[in-house]
Amino acid sequence: MVTLDKSVPGPALIHMPVKGHCLISVSETKAMLTGGMRKLEGKRIVVTKHTYFYDFRAKEWSRGPWLTFSRFEHGCAAFQMQSRQIFAVAGGRGKYTSTQSSVELFDPVNSIKWIPGPSLPDRMINFALLPSMDNQGLITTGSFSSRNIFEMTCMENLQSCKWTPRMKTNYLRDGYVALWIPNGLIEHC
Repeated sequence: MVTLDKSVPGPALIHMPVKGHCLISVSETKAMLTGGMRKLEGKRIVVTKHTYFYDFRAKEWSRGPWLTFSRFEHGCAAFQMQSRQIFAVAGGRGKYTSTQSSVELFDPVNSIKWIPGPSLPDRMINFALLPSMDNQGLITTGSFSSRNIFEMTCMENLQSCKWTPRMKTNYLRDGYVALWIPNGLIEHC
């Protein structure tokens, strides 16, 4: 992990570099690393279900709850639901590098494990997942495998979440990075 002024070594718990993982900002002092892929001796690849929390103040890694599915090159984000922070991972590649549409949600207040969310309408890899403008749901970017942009909304609970198509990008792209630009700044772009 890299901060503005230095590089932070990955968790010693992993024992080797991981790539294709995703980071979620948990708070001003914590981040969560989800999934990823490691190359072992030869050409053997291991895709992981692991999650780890990094505490910037204590400079320590700790294990988080395992994902249900191994994944790398996936999207991840946090959003709010009834004043609680919910974490999400979606899509990516799984075992044998197959593309996925599965979604997992984690509510640290009410659960100790990830639960299934509504599957993405398309299998997506190397895309960005970000909170919706009102922070009450999620938005996907397009990806290398899909030009569609979807929005996930949840009504009263996590079981009510659903995806809705919003628009299409002009091109397939790989490795999206996205953030919201306030309307007042768009005219300056």
